[in-house]
Amino acid sequence: MITKVTARGFKGCDFAQELSGRTIFFGPNGAGKSAHSQALQLAVNGGVIGAGKTNDDILSTFGEGDKLVVGVEIDGLHLFERGFVRLASGSVSQGYKVSGSKVSKEYFMKALGEAGAPAVLNVADFMSLSDQKKIEALFSLYPPAGDVGAVQEKIDTAKEKINTLAAKVKTSEQAAARIASSKSQIQVPAGTLAEVDAQIDMLEAELKEAQENLTQIRMEEQKAADALKAKEEADRKEKERIQAEEKAKAEKAAAKTTAITDEAVQKSLAERPGEMEKMVDALFRPVRTETPTGSTLTVTPKDLNPTPPVNSGLWKTEAVINSIQAIIDAMDSAGCESCAAKMIARRELRKYKGVVNHG
Repeated sequence: MITKVTARGFKGCDFAQELSGRTIFFGPNGAGKSAHSQALQLAVNGGVIGAGKTNDDILSTFGEGDKLVVGVEIDGLHLFERGFVRLASGSVSQGYKVSGSKVSKEYFMKALGEAGAPAVLNVADFMSLSDQKKIEALFSLYPPAGDVGAVQEKIDTAKEKINTLAAKVKTSEQAAARIASSKSQIQVPAGTLAEVDAQIDMLEAELKEAQENLTQIRMEEQKAADALKAKEEADRKEKERIQAEEKAKAEKAAAKTTAITDEAVQKSLAERPGEMEKMVDALFRPVRTETPTGSTLTVTPKDLNPTPPVNSGLWKTEAVINSIQAIIDAMDSAGCESCAAKMIARRELRKYKGVVNHG
C-alpha cells in the first residue's frame, strides 16, 4: 500500500504527506490539492495524464527551476524517487533512487513491481481525455504483461517505419511515372543495335586515346618544368660560385697590396742597409753646416708642416691635412710603410700636444 508521497520543487511546493487507506484533501484553490495527486502519479507512473511525456515537458510543466524530485513510499518500508534535472547543455535527464540509493531505470521498475506494482489514476483528468487517450491510459496502468513503456516505444518505432516506407513507396511511384513519361520521348538512333554498339565502341576508343594523349602531354609539361627549374638552380649556383671567386680574388689582391708584415719590413731593410737611417736624417734631423763664421744647424726642408699659431683658424683643417701629407711623403721616400711612417706620426703627435699645452 502507498503510505507516503513526497515532492521537492513540484509546482513550487515541498512536502512529505503521509497517506492512509483513504485520504481526502480539501482547501481553497491554489492550496496544493492537485499537486499531491499529480506528484503521486508522476512518482508511480512516470507521467501525469494529460501532460507531456518527455523529461523536458515534465520539468517545464511541473518544476520551478532546474530540478524536480517526486517520491512514493510503499508499506512504510521503501521510498521510490524520480528526479528530473536540466543539464548545462539544456537537456533534461531523469534519475532513479530506491531507499536513497541511485539505481537504473530497469532496477527501479522491477523493484516497484515487486513492491506491489501500485497504480494511480486521477479520475477527473481521466474523464477529460478522448476515448483513444483513455484506452492508452488504462493500457499503461494495467498492461497485460511486460513493460508498458517498452511496448509503447516499439509501437511508436513501428509507426515511424510504416510512415517511412509509405514515403518511399510514394517517391518510387513518382519516379516510375517520370521514367515512363521520359521513355516515350526518347529519340531512337537510326541503324541496328549492332551498329549503335559499334559506334559506341569507336567513340570509347577515341575517348581513351584522347585521355592517354592528355596524360602524355601533362607528363611532358611536368618534365619541362622540372628541367627549367633544375637549369635555374644550376645557373644560380654557378653565379654564386663566380661571385665567390671574384670576391676571393679581390680580397687576395687587396691583401697583397696593403698587408705589410714585420718580416717584409725586415727583408726590405736588410736589402738596403743604412738607407733607412739616411732617409730619416734627411727627413727631419737638423743638419750641421760649417761656415767661415762657425757651425750652423739647419732644419730639413721636408718639414712642410710647421707648428701653426694657437689661434689660427686653419688649425682643424690645414694642419691635419699637412700632417697626413707629410706621413704619406715619408712612406713614399722610405720605400716602406712601417718604421718611417711610425716615426713621422710620433713627431706630429708631439707637435700637436705641445700646441695644446701652450694654449
